[in-house]
Amino acid sequence: MNRTILLMIFILVSCQKETKNLAPKDKNGNRIFYNEIQILEYSQNEYINGKKVDYIIIDTSCLSQKKKAIADIENNNLTYFAAPTFEFDEIAPLLRKYNLKTEPYLSSCLVFGRFGKNCYEKEMIEEVNRRYGEKFFDSIRNVARKNYIIKHPNERLRENGRDVADIYK
Repeated sequence: MNRTILLMIFILVSCQKETKNLAPKDKNGNRIFYNEIQILEYSQNEYINGKKVDYIIIDTSCLSQKKKAIADIENNNLTYFAAPTFEFDEIAPLLRKYNLKTEPYLSSCLVFGRFGKNCYEKEMIEEVNRRYGEKFFDSIRNVARKNYIIKHPNERLRENGRDVADIYK
């Protein structure tokens, strides 16, 4: 008898849908999601207790990254983000003369989830291009390519169907 009662209590307790760990709500009753983990947990089941869940997204990660980028920009702590191509290592010493750090950056047009990606990098790229202009970086890239070709004369590099060394002769 005791086992039956305990089994019934266990079944009743385990079958109840837990709602105490749900995302908080705004003043209109919409769920608020601050990170991808929360939204993944709840967006898989848009219905909770038979009701459609309305939600808003507050991308605190992107906001924090932008805030850090703005602080770095205000302190003239600029970083040039570029694809890690063959001349990437040659770019760093050239940009150091202008107090610019270099970091590799791979972007994608694919967006996973509903939160911003690479917000720090995007903010920094925009500011660096605004201050120096894209032509500046094109010329730096050309000098870096020439330096790379001089240091690696036996290496055959192809770009757009042409040998890169032929472009800079």
